Amino acid sequence: MTTSGKKKRRVTRQNLYSRGDANRAVDALVHPLIKQNKIFLVVDELAHIAIEGNVEESIVKFTRYRLPELVRELLRIWLGSD
Repeated sequence: MTTSGKKKRRVTRQNLYSRGDANRAVDALVHPLIKQNKIFLVVDELAHIAIEGNVEESIVKFTRYRLPELVRELLRIWLGSD
C-alpha cells in the first residue's frame, strides 16, 4: 500500500505491436519485393513463421498457398520462357 492507503497497481507491459500488426508490416515491406524477385516469397514465409511461432501450421499454409506460385516461377526460369 502507498501512503495514501490505496494499493499500487502494477503496470503490465503489453507488446508494442500485435501479431496482426507485425504480419501487415511484413506484407507491406516484402510483397512489393516479391514482384521484383520471387525468392522473396520464401523471405515472406520465414518472417510469418517467426511472427506466428507455429512452424507446422505455417508450413502447411506455405505449401497450400505459396509453393505452387514459386514452382511455376522456377519452372518458367528453368525452361527459359517469359
